[in-house]
Amino acid sequence: MKLSFTFELSDWMAFQKYYLFNSRQYKNTRLLVASMMPMVSSAFLMYDYFSKGRLDAGLCALFIVLSAAWIVFYPKRYENSCIKKIVKILNDDRQSSILGMHELDLSEDGIIHKEPESLQQISWKGITRAVKTDDYYFLFTTSISAIVIPIMKLNLDAYALRDLDDMINMNVRNDNENI
Repeated sequence: MKLSFTFELSDWMAFQKYYLFNSRQYKNTRLLVASMMPMVSSAFLMYDYFSKGRLDAGLCALFIVLSAAWIVFYPKRYENSCIKKIVKILNDDRQSSILGMHELDLSEDGIIHKEPESLQQISWKGITRAVKTDDYYFLFTTSISAIVIPIMKLNLDAYALRDLDDMINMNVRNDNENI
């Protein structure tokens, strides 16, 4: 099965976002950062209580409001900060070699992936995991890199898309998910 599509920065960004938002490190860091303000607030309130022997209601209310606002708003700010860093890296001119026309030839033996400045031949055993989202296939070649296939740019009818799903499912062993 031969596929061709124009690979753009938005496609590469979609993979980066998918990887980021599904990584254990990102989730753990986001949880830690979101819990920092309530922990710091609790420490200040405990210090205030033990030093004065009572709690100041105004100070309690202030720290509760600050902690609630932090929990609600800071995770989105952290997400946006991570995305800005990714965009900065991807906008580097050295990344432009992956952008442009891509051609994939999927066969029983594996995948031949032609990019603007390189050609890769990957056996199906070299694909460690396959993920399908609404807009993309991500065929992972390592835990942090993948062949990104933008579904809408393939211009496949429903039958051809189903054949592609079947080929990937038949050749890629996913422990917990199928396409």
